[in-house]
Formats: sequence, C-alpha cells, structure tokens
Amino acid sequence: TETTLSAYDFYLLGRFYEKERSRKSLERALEMYRKAVEVDPELPGGHQGIASASLLLTYYGELSLSQAKDIALRQLELALQLDPGDEENYGTLGLARYMLGEYGLAEELLREALAINGNYALAWMWLGLTLEKEGKLNPAIRHYRHAVRLEPLSMVVNANLSLALESAGRPEEALARLEEIGDADASSIQYQRVRSALSLRQGDLVAAYRHARRALDLDPGDAMAMAQLALVLQDLGQQEARRKLIGQLLDRGLLGKAGALETMETIYMRLDRKDRERVRQMIFDLFPDGPRIAQIRWRRRTAFRGLSATYSGDYEEAVNQLGRAWYGGGYAIVSSDFDLVYCTAFRFSQRARSEPATAGLPDCEKWLQRARQQGWDSQWTDYAAVQLAALNGRHEAALKQLRALYQGGFSGVGLLENDPLLEKVRQRPEFSGLIDDMKQRAARAWEEIGATADQSGQPAGSAVSGDPAPEERRPEKPPR
Repeated sequence: TETTLSAYDFYLLGRFYEKERSRKSLERALEMYRKAVEVDPELPGGHQGIASASLLLTYYGELSLSQAKDIALRQLELALQLDPGDEENYGTLGLARYMLGEYGLAEELLREALAINGNYALAWMWLGLTLEKEGKLNPAIRHYRHAVRLEPLSMVVNANLSLALESAGRPEEALARLEEIGDADASSIQYQRVRSALSLRQGDLVAAYRHARRALDLDPGDAMAMAQLALVLQDLGQQEARRKLIGQLLDRGLLGKAGALETMETIYMRLDRKDRERVRQMIFDLFPDGPRIAQIRWRRRTAFRGLSATYSGDYEEAVNQLGRAWYGGGYAIVSSDFDLVYCTAFRFSQRARSEPATAGLPDCEKWLQRARQQGWDSQWTDYAAVQLAALNGRHEAALKQLRALYQGGFSGVGLLENDPLLEKVRQRPEFSGLIDDMKQRAARAWEEIGATADQSGQPAGSAVSGDPAPEERRPEKPPR
C-alpha cells in the first residue's frame, strides 16, 4: 500500500505516471512527487518531479503558466541546494525556460545538463523542441534521433520525432517511427492523439477519426483528444457533431490552458462566420490579461487576435495586433511553418488598408524560404506558398498548388472556403471543382467510418475502440 512506500518509491511512481502525457496521468504524477517530498524533504528527485509535472500541466492540463513557473523555480532552487551537480536540475530548469519562451536560456541550460550527463534522453528531446522553436528543424530532428537511441521505447520521444519528420515532409518515415512502438503503446493516449494528427495530415480521414476516438475512449475528459476529434469531424464535413464536441469543451470546462490551443486555432480558420465567434471567444479565454503573462503567451494571444481580426474584416486592428506579435521576437510564435499564416494575414490586411500593393510581401517570402532551408516542408509551408501566389495575383498558380495539396492529402476544405486571402481564387470555376472533390472524398471516408453518426460523432452501432484500424492510405506528396 502507499502508506508503506518509501520516498524513492513515490518518486519512481511519479516518473512512471509522468511518461504518459495526459492531464490525468500528470496530475497523478504530481501527487506522487508531493508524497515523496512529504516522506523525505531532502530527496532532490521529488522536488524536480514537482517542477516538471507542474510545467507539463500548463500544456496538458489546467495549471496556469505563471503558477507553474512559481512552483517550478521554487522547487528547483531546493533541488539545487540538495544536489548542485545533478543534470536533471539543469534539464528541468531548461524545460521551464522553454515553456516560458526563453529559448536562448533554455538551450544554454539544457546543454549544461548534457555536459554533465550525455545520456540524459529528455534533455536531448527538450533541446530538440527548443531548436524547433528557433526554426532549426534539421538539427532538432538529429537531437530527437539521439534521444530515441537512448530511450528507444519512450513514447514521448518517438512522438516528437514523428511530428518533426512530418513537418520535414517525410510522412511515411514519421508514421513508421510511431508504428514501430505502437503495438506496445496502443493504450497510450499520447500515441492515439499523435497517430490521429499524422493520419489527418496525410489525408487518411478514416484512421484520423478512429485514433481520435480511441484517445477519448482512454480518457473522455482529455481536452487535446476532444479538440483533435473536433478537427477531424470538421474535415469530414460533420458540422453538428463538431459543434457538439466543442460545446462540451466549453460547458464542461475541459479546455486546457495550452495543449488544445493549436488545434483550436486550426479549427477556427476552417469555420464560417456563424461558427467562428464562439471558438474565437474560447481561444481568447485561454489568455487572461495580467501583468504576469509570459512573453510567449502574450505573442500568441496578440497574433491570434490579429488573425481573427483579419477574418472579421477589421484590417486596422489586424495590422496593429499582427505587427506587434510578428516583430515581438526573433523566434517562432507557434512554429516556423504555422507562423507563415500570421505573416500572410498581416500583409493581406495591410493591402486591405490600401497600403502599397507589395508592402512587406518579400518578408513573408523570405520567411518561407528560410523555413524551407531549415528543413520545414509541411502542409503549412505549402499553404503559405498558395497564399503568397494569391497575394501576388498569380491565381492560376495558386489553384495549381491547391490541387497539389489536395493530391497530397490536404483535407481542410473549410480553410479554402473561408480564408479571406483566397477570395479572388474562389471566383475561378476550377476552384469549385476542387472543393467538390474534397467534399466527395470526405463523404466516402465518413461512409467507411459508419455512414451515420450519433450526436457524439461516434458511428451508430460501432464500438470504435475495439474496431481494427482500416488499412492506412498514405498518399504520396507530389513534387513542387
């Protein structure tokens, strides 16, 4: 029983629960670490664990970043006093600085941790995440691979490598990496969430749906899984089911502070005007105003306010907010590929205010070129190329690139229908044919999933969690 466990036993249980990146497991990990330091206040690992679990709960759970920062720095100060030479103290400090968006300091601390112990797999992974935020995808992948060599069965390490490989335009390798340990971790909610995200990006709507459903079977209250399923339902054309799911996120107060945010932004851009307002307010609520807000959160809040202003037609507000966010730092707001959406919205809004027709456009093109040089080759880099072609009046080129995106598995029909930057492209007759093709593909996928769905988005009469996944179809990415 827990009453007979030693402090170190509680610490080991905390490590076990922390490996599963979900709200429920991290809350359990935090509980174990706290029990460890209650039994032995001089156990450095217990203090480190409280720090790391608290920081991760700002992404996967409900803890605010300002609260987690205070907890983490206080606990790590105690851990450093107890063991100043422990690499995990520096590694967890690096994680704290990463979460705060202080990437230069995070990199320095993580390299210091690795100088003490070069076999510290999590430090290699966190350093990879830091380099990604700095736009350096190729070296980030090398760091992830090193972490995998050290801990080949770690789901979180393999998940980050898989997502990075997808961002680098290597979808088959990304999925193969995850499949390699999938049999052992099919009960991992993180595995199911990441598998769904990869399948969606590769155009396999059936597998994307099935894996998102399985994630929710594992934890019905996981906000990231709910957001992922809402995104898949949106691309499947199942609007009522998607509305109900987002309503549950709101009504039950399940939306996490950060982990579901990127997916919700992506959903927002796919919605028509009628549906956007509620989601817009939901995202705003993730960023409460206050003097303690971290700069990275301020930039994300400001950038989204600008993007939403572009979609609402308030171009003066869009230029104001996006300009502040875009120039608020020399590193990514979300990631180098997704940030291109902010750049193109900024330039479109400038034009709408009758500023010079090409004002600032070379900046976006330069950002895209730099991202590709650093290894980024994702749907977002391809979509940015479409937007830039449209902004430059090359509508035929934009349509050709959209067709290539569709052939490569892109399923965001709502994005194409609602993106204000594509207004003139939508006027071309070829555009409606492309939209029809995308909707027909989604309809065929939904028919395969189960033809009709109940209000939860789960096919009637189908025990999704027990169904075998369909054979995954991975369309090849066409050459540029």
